[in-house]
Amino acid sequence: MKPVVRICVCLLPMLTSTSLSLAAGVYKWTDANGVVHYADRAPGPALRLDRHYIESRQIAPRSLSVVPREFAEKVRAECGLRQERVAAYRSATQVSGRDPSGRPDPMAPEERQALIQEAAEAARRYCAEDAAEVLWAAPEPPDFMVAP
Repeated sequence: MKPVVRICVCLLPMLTSTSLSLAAGVYKWTDANGVVHYADRAPGPALRLDRHYIESRQIAPRSLSVVPREFAEKVRAECGLRQERVAAYRSATQVSGRDPSGRPDPMAPEERQALIQEAAEAARRYCAEDAAEVLWAAPEPPDFMVAP
């Protein structure tokens, strides 16, 4: 017999037995000490887990609702600051920006209204009932967490 044929004849039973053992399934049981065991043979009454059953099991996503207390406090403080800013913009007789040289540059009424709307939207974001949870779960850090 040729060496290649002899090797194939020897390997064929091993490959067949491996594929049969993979198709057999997995058994799970807990012993008297509470230790969980897995095997390809059941030692008695056991739960057979096949691939379909294992893949059908869903893993619950980790909850992000646990917001650190310090972060929630910063969000509440930021809410207060944002509300004060909106009130200041609304009550001011004139709102000015700065020109490139740093001198005060009075805003046109349309610019002032846009600034008030932007500030009010930011205040709503930080003052919403679930603001701390939403900001904690957001992919981008909130404004007050970013260093200037």
